[in-house]
Formats: sequence, C-alpha cells, structure tokens
Amino acid sequence: MIDGRGQVLITDFGLALFSGQLDRAHIRDGTPAYMAPEQLAGKEVSVQSDIYALGLVLHEMFTGKHAFKDGVERTTPASLSSLVKDIDPAVERAIIRCLDSDPSERPSSALAVAAARPGGDPVAAALAAGETPTPAMVAASDAEGISIRTAWICLATILVSLAGVIAVAPKQFVFEKIPFAKSTAVLDQKARDLVQSFGCAEPPVDTAHGFSYEQRLHDYAEKRQWQFPGYQAILSKGAPAILYFWYRQSPRNLETMRGGILWDDGLVKIGDPAPTLPGMVRLRLDTEGRLCWFEAAPPEFEESHGPERPPDWTPLLNAAGLDTTRFQPADPHWIPANPFDARAAWTGSYAYAPEVPIRVEAASWRGRPVSFLIAPPWIKPGSGARSPQSFGYVATGAIELILFLVAVLLAWRNLSLGRSDRSGAVRLAGFYFASSMLSWLVRPQHASSIVAFVADLFGNISSSLFMGVLAAAAYVALEPHVRRRWPKSMVTWSRWLSGRIRDPLVGAHMLIGIAVGASLSLLIGLAAYFRGAGYLSLGANALYMFDASGIANSVFYSFRIGVTAALVTFFLLFLLRALLRREWLAAAVVLAVAELHQNNGNSWETRVIVAIVFSSLLVTAIRFGFLATASTLVIAAFTDFLLTYDFSLWYASSTIAGLFIMLGLTAYAFHTAVANRKLFDPDFRAPD
Repeated sequence: MIDGRGQVLITDFGLALFSGQLDRAHIRDGTPAYMAPEQLAGKEVSVQSDIYALGLVLHEMFTGKHAFKDGVERTTPASLSSLVKDIDPAVERAIIRCLDSDPSERPSSALAVAAARPGGDPVAAALAAGETPTPAMVAASDAEGISIRTAWICLATILVSLAGVIAVAPKQFVFEKIPFAKSTAVLDQKARDLVQSFGCAEPPVDTAHGFSYEQRLHDYAEKRQWQFPGYQAILSKGAPAILYFWYRQSPRNLETMRGGILWDDGLVKIGDPAPTLPGMVRLRLDTEGRLCWFEAAPPEFEESHGPERPPDWTPLLNAAGLDTTRFQPADPHWIPANPFDARAAWTGSYAYAPEVPIRVEAASWRGRPVSFLIAPPWIKPGSGARSPQSFGYVATGAIELILFLVAVLLAWRNLSLGRSDRSGAVRLAGFYFASSMLSWLVRPQHASSIVAFVADLFGNISSSLFMGVLAAAAYVALEPHVRRRWPKSMVTWSRWLSGRIRDPLVGAHMLIGIAVGASLSLLIGLAAYFRGAGYLSLGANALYMFDASGIANSVFYSFRIGVTAALVTFFLLFLLRALLRREWLAAAVVLAVAELHQNNGNSWETRVIVAIVFSSLLVTAIRFGFLATASTLVIAAFTDFLLTYDFSLWYASSTIAGLFIMLGLTAYAFHTAVANRKLFDPDFRAPD
C-alpha cells in the first residue's frame, strides 16, 4: 500500500506477534517453506526464527533458487559461490549466518543483517542525518574480529606476563622478605591472649583483624637511600616491622563510615570506625607476634575495687620482645588519647637494628594498661600513629554527592530527549548492586545479634542501591554523548550489555584488554624487581587476601574497582576529546596530568613507567574502546592476587584464586574471539 506521502508500506502482518507471545498451539503457523528448523520441529521460536526466514528470502533474491527442497533437512549452507560465482562475499556471509541451524549463531536482529551488507552502516547513516545512533545501531556496526594469529599472540602475551608477574612477586611485595610464617588465625589468637592478659577480660561483642603496610618506614628508608643488603637485613628480622597485623574488639558492633560509595570495600579497618566507645581495644603486632602498639578505652563506669595498684610495665615490654638492657628510662612525651593516671617512657634501640633509635611510651589507668607505643624515628606526632580523622570521609562523600546531583541533571535531560541507553544503565546498576551485596555477604565481619544484622543488611542494601543508581545516572548522563561522537568505541560494550557475550568481536576486545593489563602489571613488577624489595607500596587488595572471606571479598571488589576505573578514565578522556576536538591532544593532556601528579619527589624511572602505563591505557581506550579498557583495568586489579610462586606458603591461596579467575577470563575471551575457526590454520587468515 502507498500512504498519502507516496511511501510504500508492507502490510502483510496477519501472523505477526510480539516476541514471546506465541503459544505452542500456533508455533507452526506460517508458510513451511520459510520456516526455521526449530519452528518446523515445533520448538520454541524467537526473533532468530524470523532472521532465518529473512535469510531464506535473501537466498532466493541473490541466487534465484530456494535454499532447500521440500522435505530436505535444513543444515547450514557451506557456500553460495557454486550457485552465483560473482556474489559479494559480504552478502554471502550475511546469508549463511542467517541460515545457521543454531539460532544463537544467527544475527541478533534485522538491523545487524542490514549492517552486514556492503555499505550497510546504520551508525554512519544516523550520524550523517545529525541523529544519535541507538545502542542497537552501535551494536550492529559492521566491525570485524581479529585474526587467529593475533589471538594466539594475545594468548601468549597473557601467559608469559602472568608467569612473569608471579616470578617477580617476591620483589614487588615484601611478604617473602620478612618473617611471615604465622597465619592470620595464629596472630589473631595471639592478639586475643594479649588483650586478656592486659586485664580486658570482658567478652567482646564484635572483633576485626587485618594487615597494614607501614608506609612511613618505606618513606624513611627511601629518603635515606637505604640499599641492599642493609635494608633487606632489617626487614628480614621483622623488627622494625614494615607489615603489621592489627586486631580490634568492641562492646558493640563495628560499623564502618564507608569512605566513598564506589571505591570503598566496606571492611572494618584499624581506624574505621573511630575508637570512640568505652571498652574498645586496638593493637598491632609484627608478623612474629610481638606487640608494637596497644590502645584500650577504660570502661565508662566502674565501682571502687579497693586501693589502686601500681602499674607493672613488664608484661608490655615482654609482649613487645624488647631487650630491657638496651633501654633507659626517659620522660614521657606522648599524650594518650584515653584517660590515664600513670605514664612511663624508655629510649633505646632494636637488637636487630641498633642504628635505629626508638622511644617506648606506656600509660595505665588504675594499674591496667591503656596505651603502649613503640615510636621509631618515622613515627612522629600527627604522622598517623593514631586513627585517621573523618575529614577525608566527609570530603569524599561531599564530592560524590555533587557528582551525583550533576549526573542526575544530565541523565534527566537525556531521558527526556529519549536518547539514553536505559537497558544498559539498568544492567550496569544491577552489576554494582550485586557486586556490593556479594561483597557484604562474604566479608569476614557481620553483626552478632539478629537486630543488628538486619539493620546492617538494610543499610548495605540502601548503600548498594545508591551505588547502582549513581553508576546508572553517570552512565545515562554521559553515554549518549559518547555514542554520538565516538560510536566505534562503544560497539563491543553495547553488544556485551545486550547479551551477545559469544560475539567474536566481544571476545577479541576482551582478549586484547587482558593482554594489555597483564603486560602493564609485568612492567610494574619488573620495575619493583630492579629497584628492590619494599620500595613499592602494596596493592590495594593485597593486605586482605589471607583467608577465604578476604579473597572472596577482594574478587567482587576487584571487578567493581576495575569497571569503575574504566568508566572514570574513559569518560574523562571523552570529555577532553569533546573539548579539545582531537584524540591525540586529549590523550596528551591526560598523560601530562598523570606526570605532574607523579613528579612530587618520584624518580625519573617511576615517571617513565607511569608514562608507559598511561600511554598504553589511552591507546587501548582510543583504538579498541570501552570494553577493552575495562578488561585491562580489571586484570590489573586482579594481579594484586599474585603474591607468591611458592604454593606451599600459607597465603598462596590468593595466588591460586587470582590465577583461576584470570585464566578463566582469558580462556573465555580466546574461545569467543576465535569462534568456530581452525586454531592451527596454516594461512593464519583473518576471520571469515
């Protein structure tokens, strides 16, 4: 039929139904010659069944013949060149894909079929018309995968890089350069025993423990240019300690302040929550179980128990493993945060490091210890010996609130204009919500009472929802602009969000991103290897991966932090690209900012490494798009798991878990990228 404007309309839709509304009684309704094999068999039909029918029509149009004779089993055609010798290869590939006997291997939509024809680029057509291409148009963009040769090169790069990261792990991390034979459970029991021996006999309601890295010792050593073997010899004795085990207990549930919605892992730390309750206890041990720091808040109320006892400092000094013959009494200088009625101090040095002077301070209340501190030269008043203030948490929360409000306003505008990727935003929000809830479920600390547990559950649900809404709002606010001005960068990401996880190009970009991430991690590890143990700080996750719950929590956190870092990096690059109108200029600005940030006292070697890392990340973002960038940063986060190559060590489980996840992602990406092609094709041809 022809409408009033002269447009030709096809109106034969007598059997048309919405997808998913066809009942079993009408599955075989239609013309048998144009039915997909699953429809002829009476199985469930879908959009891919219509794509098959479209392929049959296209076969007739381009060859002049039916694809199958009546009653012949419908198999995937091998080629059409025997019927039409000069048929365009792109048309032939499109028809054969439509006629695949497996519905999941057919194009996802008619738009994808149109994009596969010669010159069929709906994205280019939309941009030429001044419109924003839809996510479906972007996903249907005619983009080729990678060759078998490239896939093999990426796979080899990943395997070699991961092996290299594990090999240099003892140089990048300090775990094998210090006494670290005692497991978390042993140190935890040691801490509990010490707390009881110091007179804190009241059973706690909640406890927490973990490890912390002494960055101040690192800075002190680097400033004085301690070199091998002196620095290694000091670390190997465990005193002074560069790695601490911390323990804390509380008469109430420990609830964190959550210093940042997207970045925080939600775990209790030595200073979060702040020690404001009477009866709270905190301490630090070195990895040999020797006391380094102790703080106990006296009870809020106590009845008189007779005459006051004089303080006995011997248990504290013995717990610290100090040789009292090397110390002399001194005037106390440090003022404890908790009430006290007696203080004492000593000066001396470690037996293992006599060149390092230390000050020991202690305080008590009614004869019971309330404070103990070993203060080497790198621990000074205000340097972080006490718990951090909440200003950083408030500032982070305020910044997040401002960004959230701006994102909501931009998102509302895009929603009102109808150009947002709503389904993609919902899936992204679901990812953040699910990863946050799973992190909460597997974390080692949970409330002991049912009331507190329910309150904590609903609190985490609300924060997880906010995290998801914030991510979705930011995505809706910025993604349409990226899709309009930089659509090629969103092709594989749009396919991934739409459920096309078996698409060869999706696998190819993931494989490339994994290879880049593994290579950069190896570069950082090699820099640590040639510079020396202890000179690089530990990774964000490394201090939490010493038991099953810590590893599981770090898994979900690593996925979330990798995607978040990719979103921030990618959208920042896009905003600069939109402002400066040149990709290379935007990349140069990002690189310059990174270099200026690293120029504060860092060596030229460190600045070169930073330049290489950021340059590689920017090239990945510009050349391959968002999915490859996210894959790079996720793998970079997971390399923190690779702590050792000695699987007999008690903390080797983190390495096993990290390898299992990274190799699993690599296997999926490689298998998807090569699709059904021969792995050992002698010609190493590009994808058909």
